Amino acid sequence: MQQQIEELNNQVVELPTEQEVIDTSDWQTYRNEEYGFTLEFPSTWDGYFSGGTNYPNYSYVGFSFKDDNRRPFTIFQIVRYNNQQWELIGGKVPQQKILSQSDDFTLVCDGCCYEDGDFTGGGQFDEFQKERCKEASEIVKTFSLID
Repeated sequence: MQQQIEELNNQVVELPTEQEVIDTSDWQTYRNEEYGFTLEFPSTWDGYFSGGTNYPNYSYVGFSFKDDNRRPFTIFQIVRYNNQQWELIGGKVPQQKILSQSDDFTLVCDGCCYEDGDFTGGGQFDEFQKERCKEASEIVKTFSLID
């Protein structure tokens, strides 16, 4: 029983009581018409790569970097689940952060989405990737649905 309580406590995410204002006036806007959202990226993310895949029950767009000096490795991704799939897995993947829900689908952030946690990509990130992972939670805060 004590182990179950500890596991549940580890799954609880505390929401901030006061939202910090981020100056994004010089950030670049990423717009995804298919999923219906925008994100803002700081200049340290210049040269990022976005790409995704569509599956029957979910699809995603990932954000990473590609060059000769590092392996492409997704820093974070926005996943769109149909609601039937979300009913099956929702809450079972602790690093996923719900961004938006509708009658048809749920959008979540997966990967470096939180201000604290593992910034090492499970030990696979180099220093550059670790720094981008630390910045990702600020990027995710700029998530906005397209009207």
